[in-house]
Amino acid sequence: MKKIVITTDCVSDISEKIRNKYDIKAIYFYIVTEHGWFRDMDEITSGNIIE
Repeated sequence: MKKIVITTDCVSDISEKIRNKYDIKAIYFYIVTEHGWFRDMDEITSGNIIE
């Protein structure tokens, strides 16, 4: 039997609780600035992106 993996990008409206419950993997984006590369949702958020 083949295994099916459900994925989404990190900006979807699927909550972390639902992603964990159904083992949905998140694909993260990287934000590139003059100060380096930052993993969206982990290292950079909409609240601190301007900083």
